[in-house]
Amino acid sequence: MRVTARDDTRQIMRRPRIATDTLLGLRGWRGKDSVAVALPDIARVERQRVSPARTAVLLVVLGGVIAGVVAMGSMQMGFSFGY
Repeated sequence: MRVTARDDTRQIMRRPRIATDTLLGLRGWRGKDSVAVALPDIARVERQRVSPARTAVLLVVLGGVIAGVVAMGSMQMGFSFGY
């Protein structure tokens, strides 16, 4: 989760949780240092989401590209698939 404070400082926070009026978590991607931010000091909170539709489109497009490369390679090498 990315937390933006009112003074425009940003932090990446892992394992966030709220305790009374404070957002607690671990700082950064490695999450070794703990961090606490008062809720009134937070301007914005963002979290990363996975879009199933975009992921499916990406897989279909990549599959098509791979199939195209394989087809082009087989045509250049003169392989015959029994046709």
